Amino acid sequence: MLDPGTVIAGKYRVDGMLGKGGMGAVFIATNTAIGRKVAIKLLFAAISDREDVKRRFELEAQAAAMISHPGIVDVLDMGETDEGEPFIVMEYLEGATLKGVFKRLGAFSPQQTATVIAPLLDALAAAHRASIVHRDIKPANVFVTTKPTRSIKLLDFGVSRFGKSTGLTLTGTAVGTPKYMAPEQVLGEKELGPEADLYSVGAVMYHLLGGKPPHDADSDMATLARILTDVHQPLHHMRPEIDPKLCALVDSLLSKDRTKRPNDAATVREQLLALVPEQDAEPLFDAATRAQLAQDAKVASAGTPSPGPSSPSGSRSKPRASAPGSRRGSKSGTPPPAKPPYAVIGLVVAALVLGGGGAFLALGPKPPPPAPEVAVTPPVRAVPAAVDVTLSADPAEARFTVDGEAMSCNPCTFSRSPGARLHVKIAAANFASSELEVLFDRSRDQHVSLAPVPVQAPVAAPPVEAAKPPPARKKHVTGPLSVDEKNPYQ
Repeated sequence: MLDPGTVIAGKYRVDGMLGKGGMGAVFIATNTAIGRKVAIKLLFAAISDREDVKRRFELEAQAAAMISHPGIVDVLDMGETDEGEPFIVMEYLEGATLKGVFKRLGAFSPQQTATVIAPLLDALAAAHRASIVHRDIKPANVFVTTKPTRSIKLLDFGVSRFGKSTGLTLTGTAVGTPKYMAPEQVLGEKELGPEADLYSVGAVMYHLLGGKPPHDADSDMATLARILTDVHQPLHHMRPEIDPKLCALVDSLLSKDRTKRPNDAATVREQLLALVPEQDAEPLFDAATRAQLAQDAKVASAGTPSPGPSSPSGSRSKPRASAPGSRRGSKSGTPPPAKPPYAVIGLVVAALVLGGGGAFLALGPKPPPPAPEVAVTPPVRAVPAAVDVTLSADPAEARFTVDGEAMSCNPCTFSRSPGARLHVKIAAANFASSELEVLFDRSRDQHVSLAPVPVQAPVAAPPVEAAKPPPARKKHVTGPLSVDEKNPYQ
């Protein structure tokens, strides 16, 4: 650990710690040569003994240099401390992660979504041109800056795949964040292209607009299984007021078939801006929100914004918590500022997820409990706590009534405890309705085809006979005089 006042590489004076986790820590520091605030990401020596971890750490720094785009967090320097701990020096930003902004604002409008996603796609297009696939696009890795300028920054290339294989990821091992992973990524496919990142962008857009990820479950394993088997609820069912063309764009990004998914970030950006022009974009921060976010002091971490900063103090061997202004442990003779200007601090301290031995670097004033392992070996065959049954029916307009409740989906996925039952009625116009009992004994897809009702031809009415004219009166003719025999007066 680095005490406040410690100088590393002869020029970076540590001012305080932003947060730490099981693999490393992130510090706010000052480049004493030019007076610039920076963030330093440090990998603990015990972890850096693993060559794969150390190499991945180095690749994270190299990715920013290779891409060289204003939408990618800039890495300024890298090296090792006197104790052999690798570190990366990054630009210091103020703002909040997209995850933190979403928690405060709730579901986004299409205009707010375009404000974030359009520049994100621009940064991704630059990464893809450099043959780098990010592989961990999620709200916690998208940073909305307020200083020095208002912009969008893409964080954490720690699990990226470079055009030339680094040999750091085993075939058949999935890395990433479950809720936003493409199906081929879940399966651990070796060759991932831009379309995998674009699936994740679609999942983020769905989350922003719909209020929740397209696939989510009680456990990571169950979420991964749903990504492979379930069809997400169409976005227009959740937000019918949104332009159907925008909903269709999101749905196309979430296609399970990678060959049917867009594979060019620049083209997707153009399609998005054609539906939501840049002049219609809405700012995400008003003055009140900026002030509140500054109070929250959320740290851009491994998906869990921290409620505030903390700094260690005391002996290097036995660190103890103290105020950020502590001067103990100073090695440079220059005391750190009494109160570092912690605003809404966000730096590239996102999760460091490594295939085969993945771990999360979560930042905050108190070390969080270890995050669950996300590396999986497909095929995914977890025993679920709940059983999922997906019902579908022909014709497509057929609708389900489940235990008396009308549903608007087809297909519909139901999750129940093992052994539960549902009474389902399926109906459609001009088709014979059907009823069935669904037993949740195992997860499966169940399809029902309704029989069409034969249309009977109308029965023709018998022909109406023409009315017969009354019989003509008989007349008795005598000579030239005609006599009507039925007329008593004649």
